[in-house]
Amino acid sequence: MPLGGIAIGMGVMTDVAIVMVENIFRHLAEDRGRPNIADVTLEAAKEVASPIFFSITIIIVTFLPVFTMTGTEGKLYTPMGWAKTFAMSGSLLLAFTLVPMLCTLLLGGKIQEKDTWIVAKLHQWYVPTLKSVLKYSKVTIIIAVVVMIAGFSLLPLIGTTFMPALDEGTFLVMPTMLPSVSLTEALESAKTMDKVMNIPFSLVGGIVAMYATGTYLTVAAAVGFIALFGIAVQNGASW
Repeated sequence: MPLGGIAIGMGVMTDVAIVMVENIFRHLAEDRGRPNIADVTLEAAKEVASPIFFSITIIIVTFLPVFTMTGTEGKLYTPMGWAKTFAMSGSLLLAFTLVPMLCTLLLGGKIQEKDTWIVAKLHQWYVPTLKSVLKYSKVTIIIAVVVMIAGFSLLPLIGTTFMPALDEGTFLVMPTMLPSVSLTEALESAKTMDKVMNIPFSLVGGIVAMYATGTYLTVAAAVGFIALFGIAVQNGASW
């Protein structure tokens, strides 16, 4: 989950540095008669510092509800929320410190701002489209409203269960033992429970035992020595 949080925020983290470098590059290309590249870089960084800060802050705030989750959901998604929050905060710090410093070292000489061939091709398509949209603004608004209403009409078809129940054909038995139980005693208890569960149930396909403590990340269990038994049912549809 922490890696998933970083993957989700990867694009935003790189965008912060891209916005900073692009603005500094534009200021240097304009060449306002100041040979000191540090002054130009400082002015360009100040120009976009406030928008960058508030945009990243808003994204971080949207993850605050994740930290209110409890139980299994909280154990699953809270590490992801922390990972993304720290990663985006770090990217913001680097964008304000390291990126401008590297620009003063690497963006030297005479800089000329021009579009690449990809951007030029996109402009050839985008500019006529933008002119058409602005010319027929009422039609554009009507189409946008219709698409929005159509999207809202699909809401009843979307599931509302956050953690859906899984029917994997297994039972999960979680006997809790004392925290001081030894591994030998736990194994003997597991063998006893294995015999007990195999006697009354003729459809049991197999039992798998796993031992863990209360700090097991994906199990909301009490502190202590936990034995988990996955009982595979051979043919549950015939009950």
